[in-house]
This record gives sequence, C-alpha cells and structure tokens, in this order.
Amino acid sequence: MPGNTSGPRHLRFTFGDCFKMSDRQLEWRDHQLRYTAPHSICEEPRVTVITPADDAWAACKAEIDRLQVFDWQPRYQRFGLDGYAWALQLEWDQQCVACAGDNGYPTEFSFLCKPLNGLRVSTCR
Repeated sequence: MPGNTSGPRHLRFTFGDCFKMSDRQLEWRDHQLRYTAPHSICEEPRVTVITPADDAWAACKAEIDRLQVFDWQPRYQRFGLDGYAWALQLEWDQQCVACAGDNGYPTEFSFLCKPLNGLRVSTCR
C-alpha cells in the first residue's frame, strides 16, 4: 500500500458560508490529503495535496479522541439568515461519525481545527 497507513480510513471535512460561496474541504483520498479552498469567486478552487507524516496523524487522532468527536450528534442547527455550514465524515480505527451543522456546532467544534491544522493544512480561520 503506497504512502502513509496510519491515517483514517475516510475523512471529509467541509466548512464554509451557508451559500456555498467559500467552501473549504479537507479530504483523505488515494493516500493523499487534499485541501480545496476558494481562490476567488471567478476562478477554480485551489487544491493543495500533502501526505502527512505518521506522527502528525497520531497527534491528530489523539486530539480527535480527546474531543470525543465520535460521540458528536448527527445535526447541529441554529437558525439565522446567514452564517456558516460544516460537515464531517470520519472513519478511523473501527469508529465512525457523520455530523453537520448550519450555524450550530458542538461545544468542542473550534478545537477540531487544531488537529486538522496539525496535518500542515490551514482548514479553519
């Protein structure tokens, strides 16, 4: 199997405004981590491809476990006229979670950026 084997079986994290104008996506696919971010409204999104080191994956997994991400509820919603939407699909070590929100987040959500950024990708701002 090429590349790193310590990462998740599946990872897709999207975050952006509710109108999908500035979506960012982080996806583990084909043994590569792909970060897609808008370049400008008139151009195709910019894609950065990296292969995180085993220690980066280990640190990420430890933080995800600490945050109890696999216990998050399927849906978080807070009504509003605009704001941010997000979705997370994650399968790792026999555990999986699929959750999303529109202006609503689990308490620990802001801390999720830390392990993802530790993979050398700036996913959240």
